[in-house]
Amino acid sequence: MFKSNGMDSDWCWSNYLNFRALKQADSIREQLVRIMGKQQISLYSRPATDSEYYPNIKKAILSGFFMQVALLQRAGHYMTLKDD
Repeated sequence: MFKSNGMDSDWCWSNYLNFRALKQADSIREQLVRIMGKQQISLYSRPATDSEYYPNIKKAILSGFFMQVALLQRAGHYMTLKDD
């Protein structure tokens, strides 16, 4: 949706999205596409109607946040699972 709306910062604002983060994500995607082209790896996207489409997106997002997972301790503070 971001790209189909012209990568507009006002569109991001009205949809409660971070413009800079979306621009960075788009830049990273373009870099990955170029790398895949150089390595002659085919680019494949699942259709949105595929049953694994949204679970795969959730897995990708959560895998990026695993270092931020924390548990509430009895003393009332949070302790990250990775580093304590």
